[in-house]
Amino acid sequence: AKISWDPIFEKYRDVTRFEAGEQWDPGLKSRREKKKLSCLTINKISSKVKYIVNNVRNAMPSGKVHPINDGASVNTAKVFDGLIRSVDTRSSGKQARIHAFKQTVVGGLGSWRVLVVEGDAGKRDLRVDRIMDPTTVLIDPAAKAMDFSDAEWAFLVSWVPKEEFEEQNPDVD
Repeated sequence: AKISWDPIFEKYRDVTRFEAGEQWDPGLKSRREKKKLSCLTINKISSKVKYIVNNVRNAMPSGKVHPINDGASVNTAKVFDGLIRSVDTRSSGKQARIHAFKQTVVGGLGSWRVLVVEGDAGKRDLRVDRIMDPTTVLIDPAAKAMDFSDAEWAFLVSWVPKEEFEEQNPDVD
């Protein structure tokens, strides 16, 4: 999966660096700096990104549950709507989706996730969480749907210091 995603991730990193203001070719910039020549950057992209993201922030779309099967009812759909809104509000789901949207506007990739966490009195609860770096998400490269809804698997990859890994996994060599 990593091999499949590497070219896409590299392009994402290039584009996000460009949006952040690193718009000069590194070799050309180095030569100009050695000659004490200026390397002026007029970044017009950041303002466009802010404009697009703020428009979505002000009119953030949300999901709606509809009863579509014979056994489904309008009341049950309303209960599920309320539960989804509650999880979203308690875990700042809107901010997670806006963060993912901004990443998508800039570099074409953005991710957020829903976690099962321990809630009050040991009960399980749901939480929406943002993923800071979408290049840490590896999704089944065999998926065909644009939203990856047909993916068989996905991983969120993170680096752990060796000492911490050994402490958490004493039985692994």
